[in-house]
Amino acid sequence: MPDDITALREEVAALRAELTELRTEHRKLLRLVGVLPGIKFGPWPERLHFDAECIAVRKDQKHLPIIIRADNDAPGIVFMDENHRTRIELCLGQNGPQFEMRNAEGKLIFQLVEADDGSGQLCVCDADGKPRAGMRVNELGGVVNVVDKEAKPQACLLGTAEGGEIFAVNAMHQASATMRATAKGGLVTVSESSGQLMGFLGADANMGHLTVYGPHGAKAVSIGGGEDGGAIFFYDVDGEAKSHLP
Repeated sequence: MPDDITALREEVAALRAELTELRTEHRKLLRLVGVLPGIKFGPWPERLHFDAECIAVRKDQKHLPIIIRADNDAPGIVFMDENHRTRIELCLGQNGPQFEMRNAEGKLIFQLVEADDGSGQLCVCDADGKPRAGMRVNELGGVVNVVDKEAKPQACLLGTAEGGEIFAVNAMHQASATMRATAKGGLVTVSESSGQLMGFLGADANMGHLTVYGPHGAKAVSIGGGEDGGAIFFYDVDGEAKSHLP
């Protein structure tokens, strides 16, 4: 009998030691998941949750590649490189959702945000963080803009009530070439460096025509074609018709 009691006491002592170790490990686990020991909670949730304003996923002691913010102002997820620079950020701010990408120098290269009217708009930047291309929508359709390093327009694609339009702009901010679709047909124009119209190509359901202008804006040559055939008209420097074929 004494031997049985001794064995039973040793077994109880081992169980107590094991229980103490389990409690210690349990407290460590609660700290890791953001639940502080000693605080009374209700029933345990069915799914794991983190009661914290910021959660960092650590790769090592010096690198935090992923940070999750749960604050009310701008909750989001941030991805950082080994130099502690933000490379990708997805957040929800006061102006709506926002997605950004940055290069190794920390310069903004891509941004997708919600516009003031609730639509979406995006911006693509060069390696220095300067906007070079953008896309958004308006009340009639979509708009695509391309600009140079000085943010001066170079090309524009947009939708209108009648169709689509394309503008190619020169260094003097003049539309050198345009293309436009209408309900009746299509139009193409070309201009010289100051914006003076030099050529016009148009078409509708009845005919197509091409007009070439002189340096002072007067017609020089016109070519047209319809159901009755084609014709060419020649004009003087004042835009007066002088001859034609046939």
